[in-house]
Amino acid sequence: MFYSVTYGKNLMGSYASQLNRTQRWMVIHYIKAEQAKAKGGTTASTTDSTKTSSGTPAANDSTKAAK
Repeated sequence: MFYSVTYGKNLMGSYASQLNRTQRWMVIHYIKAEQAKAKGGTTASTTDSTKTSSGTPAANDSTKAAK
C-alpha cells in the first residue's frame, strides 16, 4: 500500500509530492482501520490509527461533511 500511495498505481497518481512519509503512513493506517471497522472487527492497530507518532490525536477527517 505504501508503494502505491508513494509512486501511484494504474489510474491513481503519486502522492509523494503532496504528503510526507509520515502522512502517507497515516493514510494507510486510516484505510486499514476503516476496512476493519467495515468488517466489524477491532484490533489494537485500529484504535491507534487516529494518533500521530507522537501519540497526539490526528487532525479531523476533512472529507466528512460538517454538521
